[in-house]
Amino acid sequence: MSTRISFHDRLKGLRTARGMSLRALADELKEHGVEVSHNAIQKWEQPKMTGAVRLPSVEVISALSKIFAVEPAWLVDEIFFRTKKSVKSQRLEAFQDIELLTAEQFDALLAVKKELLKIGMNKVKNGS
Repeated sequence: MSTRISFHDRLKGLRTARGMSLRALADELKEHGVEVSHNAIQKWEQPKMTGAVRLPSVEVISALSKIFAVEPAWLVDEIFFRTKKSVKSQRLEAFQDIELLTAEQFDALLAVKKELLKIGMNKVKNGS
């Protein structure tokens, strides 16, 4: 069964992973030409009890994707969740929150992956 990460969890995860306060994110959005209050961001980060999705405007989504270096579609994936048929492997599912990593953490992950692949290729060459 596929587990989805909601917009409010993705936004809060990205913000907190980078050590940003609500006010800092509001200031960053302002630098990208979008003026919103820290209170508005806080509301976007809170789940709605009814299961409805609370999303900001397209301009805000665009600015957030630039700030956090993620695809806009990744941020709002939950609105398409019920309509698209996805056949993701369990391995890909395990990495669905990879966008929460900082650039440094992502580079470290890539280095580990490269080393693991190198070990795997050596085993294939040696017939192990």
